[in-house]
Amino acid sequence: MRGASVIAVVLVVLLLSLFVAVGVSLIGTGTFKALGDVAELQAFYIAEAGLQRGLKYLQDGGRCSELYNIGGVAFGEGSFSLQGVLYRPIPAARLAQDISSTDTVVPLDSLDPDGDGIIDYAPRGRVVIKNDPGGGFEHIDYGFLNTTTQSLERCRRGVAGTTASAHNAGRRVVQNLCVINSTSSVSLAVVGEVRRVIQAYLAL
Repeated sequence: MRGASVIAVVLVVLLLSLFVAVGVSLIGTGTFKALGDVAELQAFYIAEAGLQRGLKYLQDGGRCSELYNIGGVAFGEGSFSLQGVLYRPIPAARLAQDISSTDTVVPLDSLDPDGDGIIDYAPRGRVVIKNDPGGGFEHIDYGFLNTTTQSLERCRRGVAGTTASAHNAGRRVVQNLCVINSTSSVSLAVVGEVRRVIQAYLAL
């Protein structure tokens, strides 16, 4: 009987040890995930802070190509860096066909009007077309650059206080846009380095 009792006690101790080990493992996994989530959130907010600083820099007259000068800025437990990409095709492309005031696709005669082999329009952003006929301009935001059909798609017409108008083929489609890339980095001893990249588009 005494031997059986000892065996029973040993089994109970082993089971308790197993339960404790599993519990500690689960707690460790949960803690690791929580720390990772915190680092991800920190990285997002630091990248957002960098983006806001870049936008302010441009609105105060800074150049898109000089945004990198703001890079490497420490912020809380991480840092951010900025990069600006300027889209200003010269000469600007022309409308490939007439468009009405309600069309949501703007067809261009070329995405590479200067012929250097590089697409000159941003993946999404804003363009300006001079009203035809009459004066003034229409600002158009587009959400997708279709490189197959050479067109701006998912367009919102008449933005920035302008009026959507019909335009004849041959009208210039002008773009002067800065794409801001804000990259953040947060390092925590447990989860390592976490990076986040966010973008903003600013019409100049």
